[in-house]
Amino acid sequence: MKDSIPKKRSQGALEYLIIISAVMVIVSLTVIFVTGAFGTREKEFLTNDCKSAAAECESELLVAPGAECPYCEEPCGELEERWPEEFPNAVQHCKEGNPEKIGAEPGELEDYTLTIEVEGQGTTSPVEGTYTREQGSSVTLSAESDEGWIFGGWTGDLETEERETTVVMTGDKTVTAEFQEQPPGEHKLSVDIEGEGSTNPTGETTYQEGEEVTVEAIEDVAGWEFSEWTGDCTGTTCILTMDSDKSVTANFEEDVDEPDLEEYTLTIEADEGGTTDPTEGTYTYEEEEFVTLSAESDEGWIFGGWTGDLESGDREITVTMRDDYTIRARFREEEGDHTLSIDIEGEGSTYPEGETEYEEGEEVMITATPDEGWYFEEWTGDYEGTSDAISITMDSDKDLTAHFTEEEIEPVTDNGTNLILYLAILGIAAALVVIYFWRKKQGKPDQKAITNLFKKNKQK
Repeated sequence: MKDSIPKKRSQGALEYLIIISAVMVIVSLTVIFVTGAFGTREKEFLTNDCKSAAAECESELLVAPGAECPYCEEPCGELEERWPEEFPNAVQHCKEGNPEKIGAEPGELEDYTLTIEVEGQGTTSPVEGTYTREQGSSVTLSAESDEGWIFGGWTGDLETEERETTVVMTGDKTVTAEFQEQPPGEHKLSVDIEGEGSTNPTGETTYQEGEEVTVEAIEDVAGWEFSEWTGDCTGTTCILTMDSDKSVTANFEEDVDEPDLEEYTLTIEADEGGTTDPTEGTYTYEEEEFVTLSAESDEGWIFGGWTGDLESGDREITVTMRDDYTIRARFREEEGDHTLSIDIEGEGSTYPEGETEYEEGEEVMITATPDEGWYFEEWTGDYEGTSDAISITMDSDKDLTAHFTEEEIEPVTDNGTNLILYLAILGIAAALVVIYFWRKKQGKPDQKAITNLFKKNKQK
């Protein structure tokens, strides 16, 4: 019987390694997906203003715009955990804009009926009918007249001439939208309001052909101010000639007071032999305002630095106003043969700095040192190059500028995604290597077996 050449079979071990590599890849990719999809979303919490909660809380909406809810300065997540226990139905009530119902047990509040009626020709929203609403809830009503009719006002349990109004359900309510026929030959003026305020006239009124009408916007709600007219009037005044039906809207905006900032004085002084920008004098600036100062020496003089409440050898400096400051620009007469002037662009320093005097032919070593987060880029002026340490020969006046550039900071993720991605790629690579050698090994004869076979044949 002819001996066959056996092949080395380590398939079991190799398959085990392949399975481990595949599992490693799958787990890594799963973690990437999970952390990427769910782990890094930062929740926006409402902070001070309940009115912005709808936008800021997103899916965790607890407070409808305009609702004055308690605990509005607490994070949404804390409210979401606590409100259902302390205030039953709090989320629902806030969404509906009914904060007064927070704290009431289900069934504690009575149901009231709201009946809406119409006299004349026009429509309402909600339409005519009887509705059931919970105690304390608010219902917005609006009225629209038909062609040839005008809205005369709401009557019944709510009386107002405004076409859009709100009724609070403190009991059973019946309101009627009254519409009147428009007199022949007269034109209709419709006045609407956006925001909180009032107008004169208001609602809908009719006027004779060609009659001139002035519509006034009245700031009678604290914290709101009139901004402009829109529609058939624009700007801040509204005077109409009634040659056709007209419609205008008075727009009111909430008055948000900005905090008053402290003011400080900056006094700039200068020695003989140069000028400053701003020039010498005392100036007033708001707290935290940035003020840039620069100094320029006259011919035959050199700049000696800034002294006082801020000391620096740079010709251009920036002052942050956090107190009253007095700063003096120092100048002195030239004594050497040549002047070296160094300016800075960006954030960093040089040695020497500002203006310095040197003798004819003197060799000067100059170094540039960037601040943290910046790097030195180049010299310009009477020397051009990118080395941060240079040497120049003072055979004339020299003027240099050291340029510093802010480093680009790569965004850093805080969920370890980069490491996981690296491990996933490493796992894939390892699996491919194992598969390659496994397949190669499957088709390669066992060298030891071949040697033994040749020995047997030789013995025969």
